[in-house]
Amino acid sequence: MSSNLKTKPRTARVQVKYFHKGKKGNKSAAKMAELESGFTYADIADGGADTISIGLINADMRFFGSWFPKKKDKLKATIISENFIKNGKQSKMYCGKFCLDSLTMSGPELTCTIEGTSVPENGGFRANSKDVEHKSKTLYALAKEIAKRHHMKLVYSGPKQKIKKPKQNNSDCEFLNDLCTAYGFGFKIYAGKIVIYDKTKREAAKPSRTIKLQDIISWDYTSQICGTYDAAKIKFDNGTKKEKYKDKKTGKEKEHEVKDTPEITVGKGKRILKVNETAANRKEARIKAAAAVDRENEKAVTMHITVMGNTKLRAGKTIRIKNAKNIGGKYFIDRAEHRLDASEGYTTDLELHKVQKRLMASVRGKKKKK
Repeated sequence: MSSNLKTKPRTARVQVKYFHKGKKGNKSAAKMAELESGFTYADIADGGADTISIGLINADMRFFGSWFPKKKDKLKATIISENFIKNGKQSKMYCGKFCLDSLTMSGPELTCTIEGTSVPENGGFRANSKDVEHKSKTLYALAKEIAKRHHMKLVYSGPKQKIKKPKQNNSDCEFLNDLCTAYGFGFKIYAGKIVIYDKTKREAAKPSRTIKLQDIISWDYTSQICGTYDAAKIKFDNGTKKEKYKDKKTGKEKEHEVKDTPEITVGKGKRILKVNETAANRKEARIKAAAAVDRENEKAVTMHITVMGNTKLRAGKTIRIKNAKNIGGKYFIDRAEHRLDASEGYTTDLELHKVQKRLMASVRGKKKKK
């Protein structure tokens, strides 16, 4: 056998560039590599921001002095692996750009841990709360408006869901996250960008990887005995209606207008979820009910697995677990944590939920009757 076909040793490293507030004091990837003792990148599919954590050696106490991390410092990180996915092949994963979020130092070993988040701190995207009722507009238009206000880019894929007079009483970050949750969209912040996507479409995508059970380092499987929901009940605002009542003083029958909030059932089956909110109209009620059912069903079957490091395993993608009989099948990656450790090397932890039939697929795909 020729030497170039022999299995080459697997190696992995992370390139971290540190940008100190102002150009002076920036640290190159080579300088940071000399001090790195561990690295973790948490890539999430939905609900907020990606994060990184970097362990650093502080034996010369440089992080006490001129290298002392400050607010508004930025970091860029890329994981580079050799021979992990394929023998003789290099693979890169750009983790994104992060703002310094927290700093921990300890002794007497003199170590330092820097943590960063992909949410930009400038402009109060996640810090400043607002109390406002927005005009009726699409989710896309609202997100575009917020992204522009905070000098961020918007990556949007999916239907431009109409929302009737949404009320906001929290930060722009929380507001968008809440809207996406209510209407069946995924929401995250990646590399300073607002990312909004159709969860139904993402789950329907072809699995990006197939993983055999015997190739998993460790795994946990959980199945809720009660199973999945088939349908949901929800009320919606149908304006007002006239209601008769008897006047206590005169005994005469009178009429007055009351708020009309009829309840509808979305979906068919015996296991029905009660949604404790009122939608703005019937169409919105169907969307919100379907989103609530799909959200609950994501908890029905879950797995947590640890595999050999793989830069192709990203949150928001699907994988197939093979040779696992009833616990195998198609899963969605809710969270991918890539960890580089001196003792354990490069590993990837995945939090997964099993892909179920989504009620949203039938609600959004239903055509209007002519």
